[in-house]
Amino acid sequence: MDQKEIHEKMRKHLTPMNGHIIVEYVRNLKTSGGIYLPEKSEHTKSIAHPVVAAGPQTDIKVGEWVALRPMQVDVFKMYDREFAILRDFDVMMKVDMNYLKDEADFKSKIND
Repeated sequence: MDQKEIHEKMRKHLTPMNGHIIVEYVRNLKTSGGIYLPEKSEHTKSIAHPVVAAGPQTDIKVGEWVALRPMQVDVFKMYDREFAILRDFDVMMKVDMNYLKDEADFKSKIND
């Protein structure tokens, strides 16, 4: 089952209220150099997390990626993945994931 199917299933069963959102709590378990990090490591937090569901009183939309303010996040597991329920004010910014391509293009120009 891919990420999109899992998120659709979750929306059928979970509806956040008011200004709450549900994000898939993504972890980077491997460094850019290829070293695997322990799952509980502080360094495994991703910069951005996909929004799975959003309550009616938030401007954040399903499918957007968001960066969270530094905090302790309580996660729950469904479909062998981790998710977190947050208030929309815990979001610092929306992240356009095309930045990864832009950054890669930038780095390739520097190395040329």
